[in-house]
Amino acid sequence: MIRGKNIILRLTRRDDLPEIHRLMENLETRGEFWPLGIRSLSKLSQDFDSDGFWAQDHGFLQITDLDGRLIGNIGFFQGTPGGEWFETGYRIYRPEDRGKGYMTEALRMFSAYIFTLKHFPRLQLCAHPDNAGSCRVAEKCGFTREGILRKSFFLHGEWHDTVVYSMLAEEAAAWADVIPDGEVQS
Repeated sequence: MIRGKNIILRLTRRDDLPEIHRLMENLETRGEFWPLGIRSLSKLSQDFDSDGFWAQDHGFLQITDLDGRLIGNIGFFQGTPGGEWFETGYRIYRPEDRGKGYMTEALRMFSAYIFTLKHFPRLQLCAHPDNAGSCRVAEKCGFTREGILRKSFFLHGEWHDTVVYSMLAEEAAAWADVIPDGEVQS
């Protein structure tokens, strides 16, 4: 568990799965930029059983408030097969939790953590160009806008562009500057 000022990043627990499934399958609240695909609870459980959503080449942490209420998730995965870098992805589950700074804090903490945990040169993230909130989070956290991937994302029956952002390891905030106690709590 990584405790920040307003949030906690932690591994997913088996008892989280029903609530995560309920939050992820609600197409009305997931946001206009999130893909429409839905995973069954049994498939979500099966995926959890294989690695607990945390492995050498991918992983997702749950974002909670300080009282333990699920807010969203953030993670890393191999963006390009064979690439020596990772991509990050994140989401806030409920509309009422968006715009409150939770994801900015989560991305700062997660970036410092993942660059400390793994030794790779770059962390990349992609967002829809019209997703002003996600683009603002990336920029506030020190990610550099690199360009546009044209017609790279299929959503709601149409091809869309993607904005690419990156952060190099040497640009990431220092662990001690982001994490109040400077270490992961158990």
